[in-house]
Amino acid sequence: MPFGRSSNGSGFSDLFRTHTFITAGNLLTDYTYKTNRGIGQNLDRAIRNFRLSYGVGLALRLGGIARIELNYCVPIRAQTGDKVVPGLQLGVGVNFL
Repeated sequence: MPFGRSSNGSGFSDLFRTHTFITAGNLLTDYTYKTNRGIGQNLDRAIRNFRLSYGVGLALRLGGIARIELNYCVPIRAQTGDKVVPGLQLGVGVNFL
């Protein structure tokens, strides 16, 4: 969603966007994925142990090729051994295709 809108549609505020997000996922390592188990057992283990977080952010568009994001993230679910750190995160993205 646009952060603000200028009268002619080409102002400084048109470079900014706000967003909210929810993200979930898991990594299958050699420890969690066992070849002696069936695909169903491995999939069930991956689904039961997923990670989950949500947050809000502000994105700055840099031309048509890049963006910088400042996000506030709140982890909800983690696995044993994860370093859970809620707070601000900075991200940079580049469109190269």
